[in-house]
Amino acid sequence: MRSKSMMKTLINNRMLDIANTSADMIDGDALDAISEETIGSPEFNKIYNTLKVFQDNIDLEYIYTVRDMHDGRYTFTVDPAEEDPGEYGQTIIVTEALVTAAGGVSAVDDAPYSDGWGKFYSAYSPVFNSDGKVAGVVCVDFSADWYDAQIASFTFTVILSSIISLIVGASVVFVLMSGIRRKLEQINSELIELENDVDKIMNELGGAESAGSSGQDSSVPGP
Repeated sequence: MRSKSMMKTLINNRMLDIANTSADMIDGDALDAISEETIGSPEFNKIYNTLKVFQDNIDLEYIYTVRDMHDGRYTFTVDPAEEDPGEYGQTIIVTEALVTAAGGVSAVDDAPYSDGWGKFYSAYSPVFNSDGKVAGVVCVDFSADWYDAQIASFTFTVILSSIISLIVGASVVFVLMSGIRRKLEQINSELIELENDVDKIMNELGGAESAGSSGQDSSVPGP
């Protein structure tokens, strides 16, 4: 469980890095000034092209900017998706992390959400204008299937590593115990040999004493 939580933290941080980096590259004043009438303007295209670079080169599903309408709705402003992009002014699904980002703090969804484009975990990063106010929010969508697959892959790796470690550990213990057992058997064999040698020596000493006693008796003269 701790490993899974650690992996989620790593993935969330990666998502936030992408959202924060793209937000830092966007002119907040230009984003603040975007309206339906400015679509296609140099300012709009600069934001569009910045997001497009991330869309084409980073492992994500979608990246776009939204605006807080301050009535509970959040709407698309710039979406560089080539197929079925969000239209300017179209509302999006509101999550707790999005609201947090609109308040000025980057955040990541704790749970996936579904909309007309699919099922996602998203990271959100605020874009500030020159007055220090939130001009909009960069949203980065990651497929829930991709997210869950990363967690599953990491979990499998951890389990496999644990099994391998257990097998290796058991093998080491087996080898060590086998060595210890052989050593004990060798010591026991040496003790038996030593005991046999001692018995042999004692028997030889006993025989010598008997022979000495017999020789002493035969040398004593009779009356």
